[in-house]
Amino acid sequence: MAQLHWTLFPSSSLLLLLCLLPLLHASAGDSDPIYRQEPVAVALSALNLSMQFHGWLSFFILLYYKLPLRPDKRTYYEYTGLWHIYGILSMNSWFWSAVFHSR
Repeated sequence: MAQLHWTLFPSSSLLLLLCLLPLLHASAGDSDPIYRQEPVAVALSALNLSMQFHGWLSFFILLYYKLPLRPDKRTYYEYTGLWHIYGILSMNSWFWSAVFHSR
């Protein structure tokens, strides 16, 4: 049995075309798993967005309502603003991920 060697193909673009050819000829009504992954990706992005929002809201409530504050109404933890920015950027990315996958 002969081994398939990479030099048998004239270029990597031809190999890519040969690999993607079945996907190019598939119709949207086929039962291929590739057509079912987009609704699942939208649902998982929305679930990640809701979990991220829940975590950010829990962090906010913990900081400002359950833990003691300084006399000037600031938190004792100095990097709170960075965690809020991280949470907002993460929620933004999960929102746009859901929008992208729903197209």
